[in-house]
Amino acid sequence: MDYSISIGIESYSRLNKTLYADNDAKEFDRIMVEIFNIEKHILLLNNDASFINIRSEFNSIAKHLTKEDRLFFFFAGHGKNVYGTPYLSAWDSDDIVTETWHSLTELMGVINEGECNKAIFFIDACESTINYGLRNNTAETALQPMNIDLDNLEYTYVFSSASHKETANVNDESMHGIWSTYLFESLLGKTEEALDNSKLTNNSLQNYLNRKVSDYCKKNSLHYTQKSHGWGKFEREFLIIDFSDNTFYKEVPIEKIYFGNVDAIGEIKNNDIKFEHNFYNLNRISNAVLEDGSIQLVLGKKGTGKTFVGKYIEETNKDKVCFINFERFNYNNFNALKNVKSNGYERFEVAWEWVLLSYVVELLSKKLGGDFKELYDELFVGRMTLNKVLDRKLKKGIPLNNKFSSMLRKQHDIFKIDEIVSLYKLLLENCENNDSIFLILDGLDEKINEFDYYQDVMNSLLMTVKHLNNELFEMDLNLKIVIFLRHDVYEMITGANLGKLQFGGTAELDWINFSIDKINYPLRDFMEVRINTSVVFQQGKAIENPLRNLLPEKMNLGKPTEANTWDWILDFTTYKPRDLIAFFNSCVKLCNNGETKLTEQILWDATKQYSNYLKEEFEDELFGFLTDKQKNEIFELVLPKMRKNWISYETLKGYINQGDNCRNMDNNELIGRLYRIGMLGAKIEEKEQWSYRGKRAILNESELVNSKFKVHLGLWKYFMFW
Repeated sequence: MDYSISIGIESYSRLNKTLYADNDAKEFDRIMVEIFNIEKHILLLNNDASFINIRSEFNSIAKHLTKEDRLFFFFAGHGKNVYGTPYLSAWDSDDIVTETWHSLTELMGVINEGECNKAIFFIDACESTINYGLRNNTAETALQPMNIDLDNLEYTYVFSSASHKETANVNDESMHGIWSTYLFESLLGKTEEALDNSKLTNNSLQNYLNRKVSDYCKKNSLHYTQKSHGWGKFEREFLIIDFSDNTFYKEVPIEKIYFGNVDAIGEIKNNDIKFEHNFYNLNRISNAVLEDGSIQLVLGKKGTGKTFVGKYIEETNKDKVCFINFERFNYNNFNALKNVKSNGYERFEVAWEWVLLSYVVELLSKKLGGDFKELYDELFVGRMTLNKVLDRKLKKGIPLNNKFSSMLRKQHDIFKIDEIVSLYKLLLENCENNDSIFLILDGLDEKINEFDYYQDVMNSLLMTVKHLNNELFEMDLNLKIVIFLRHDVYEMITGANLGKLQFGGTAELDWINFSIDKINYPLRDFMEVRINTSVVFQQGKAIENPLRNLLPEKMNLGKPTEANTWDWILDFTTYKPRDLIAFFNSCVKLCNNGETKLTEQILWDATKQYSNYLKEEFEDELFGFLTDKQKNEIFELVLPKMRKNWISYETLKGYINQGDNCRNMDNNELIGRLYRIGMLGAKIEEKEQWSYRGKRAILNESELVNSKFKVHLGLWKYFMFW
């Protein structure tokens, strides 16, 4: 029987962080379960990996190992070499290495003293190789012919990511250690380079790791070198895993492919591990938010994945990121906290400071304790919630102890929210926080124009975030607030100096590029990542070009001429990730007989359910801009009359003015809105234009009146045009 122990320590109680160590350990544990079918597996992360816990769990497993068993041990974290011996840190280790770190050779000795004679240690840490003088411990070519029995051998073998004097570094793109990135590819059987006749052995793996890590450092012109090593007690080359007779290459039934959930929160609840693996880091947006101090605003159309990005950043950085979903934000209660002595957006600035800094104080109360925790406990009595922060009673003030009164030199102990904000800032000015902290604000576009003061509230938020970020920067605090917002909402908001907020401080989510070939759009990579996530979970190995394996090459249904299938699918969407997820989920519902490929008929039939989804999406995008009666009139009176035809501006205007609810609207504003969300396409000088395809997102008045218009293809099944 195989056993595994996976340890990843990213955050320490006394030592600096080690980036992505959590990710490394979680991925190794997943591979042990999914690929090696290990039932007895232990995963220790961060504070669970204390000195005592590591020793206890290791000894516990070692005690039960027999000569028939095999142990896999993985460690990602700080490593230190003392007099030639590699030591592995624990969560509570300090600078006294020999007393508070685990000697790797001692751990190996525990195994050698027992009955188990097969153990492999994978160590992604600095200085993790034993020092045999200047001896090179890198495995060379195979020591024995591959037709011998590689199973019945004894070994206690170590794969180290760095020599006894080198550092082990990370790959920001894979969000793993450089060495671990290639280790995982090998253990998944994803690369033939690491295999010898479909077998992964200690020699084939070590040679591959050594070559790939070295190539990575050279290719990226890194100022350091890192060389993988293999060492330990072993007779000769031995087998790690045989991929030759597995089922990795069998096609996965479509009904078992998880294409995802159109809602990020729903996807996390479904399977948080798949959520992380399904994430596609468009233009390295998550890295930009965390690393570029100037970014305060992330913009994208509805459905472009803003919430996915925010939740991914939080899920992978839980100790330093707070994702705040304002979907159920109580605007009425917030309005009650405004400063009645001010006008416009300025009346909400202190209320926003109170809300945002309360979340900052919550994070710091956990990290730093002290006055932050004492104040937090007094203010919120238990766990802080958005409802507590927006309690109308706050208008009357909150009693706090004399300690906080003296800080502000107050004669009374009742604090109004503006005074609490001053207290927050005073504590922030005097605190020392070396760790980065981020607040990510999302869901602010769910109640567009539902209240007559909505624009002032949003305008105030933008300005408050800008000046708070400036203040926090001046305090030399590694703390930043980032707003995730829809493009159309941002453009709707007007106010003083908003242009300055966007300048140099905005990241945008855009899923198309200037390539003529739609195969090169990031949307295709997005879907292939998701398909391969399921393939790996089901079969253990990713496949090349999964969409090509899944789809027919051409589509003859629904169009007068044959079309490339990927292009055909995109024409039913508005070039957004959630549209593709919805489309493929519609296909899955039609696959109940073990189908491994989508036929032309399945794709065609899926457009019916998908069309209902797209209609609801367009309705959501019109929320806040049109009343329910106006929306109903558009869908029930105007669009059905357009059929599949290109119609003139005057004809479209005539359809609009036949109704009771839309006739009094500005026709240009309404038609422009329908074009901007992608519901209508425009033909300008016989050239077809769609807002989401990037060429003309907005039409000017001259273009509007001289254009012809057409209903989006994805709605045709809903209106039974087909």
